[in-house]
Amino acid sequence: MENFSRDTTGLEVVETLKDQVAGKTFVITGPSKDSLAAEAAFSLASASSPPAQIILLGRTLSKIQPVIDRITEANASIKTTFVNLDLSNLNTVRNCAAEIAKLTSRVDVLINSAGIMALENFQTSADGFEMQLAACHIGHFLLTGLLLPLLKAAPAARVVTLTSMGYESSDFLFDDYNFSEGKTYNRWLAYGQAKTANVMFTTELARRASAQGLDLKAYVVHPGVILSSGIMKELDMESLMKALEETKAEYAKQGIEYVPETPKSIEQGCATMLVASLANELSSHNGAFLRDSQIFAEEEQKPWVKDAEKARKLWELSEGWVGEKFL
Repeated sequence: MENFSRDTTGLEVVETLKDQVAGKTFVITGPSKDSLAAEAAFSLASASSPPAQIILLGRTLSKIQPVIDRITEANASIKTTFVNLDLSNLNTVRNCAAEIAKLTSRVDVLINSAGIMALENFQTSADGFEMQLAACHIGHFLLTGLLLPLLKAAPAARVVTLTSMGYESSDFLFDDYNFSEGKTYNRWLAYGQAKTANVMFTTELARRASAQGLDLKAYVVHPGVILSSGIMKELDMESLMKALEETKAEYAKQGIEYVPETPKSIEQGCATMLVASLANELSSHNGAFLRDSQIFAEEEQKPWVKDAEKARKLWELSEGWVGEKFL
């Protein structure tokens, strides 16, 4: 895909694909300072053919205002707006979607980037779901569904959702997704389940959109290991090392040597998100999983994220959780 690689930066992507940036409206979740989403927004704003509008969704304006200021400094012509969003509270998701509908008549690209990682203690959302599942998947599921009319109004709209190779640590636990209300909670299994849900959601969204003949594409992205991102800064080194050892042990049981990923800079980390958001070559690969700015080979993916029946089951379960049907 073009000449993009794991070393490509977000700025390089948007300048190469600037014609796909020009005049579009981007909606991005989780763009707090030092986040991948913030870096992606800044890269878009720096394109020589800039977007018309960037709508930034997050819980706290004070954490996002520096990002807005940086975008304005890069290009003051871009309409940049903050809308409050707490993905762990479905009422605020609904309010957020309603506010976005007041700001724009279409959404060209929705980037579902927000999330939390490996909470040490079991916590539940305002609606009673394990917090990582709520923030990474359920909130984004509802937001995407509510924004479908605006996505349908755009030619060739895209939904880009972040996952992680952490998905490899757990299939979706249909029989106990809430970890027996915390009694069986494992922070890394919970994180893995949430990231698996991101992949399944994407493949099912792509399938349903294609089945209805919609000009809507969905892609899921592993951005890489970015130690300087906000989500990683919240983890202590002891926890990371423990997770690494547990992962090595699990791979060893399967007779596989585990080789940790080489970390990326935050500028490199946002590149794959932007490739998924912009590259024309992806149009014939609806539902693709991207890694290192290229399509991640299906044969290298874990079997559970390739199971169409599980993806359908999760979609229907998610509709029940939010009390609405989409597509």
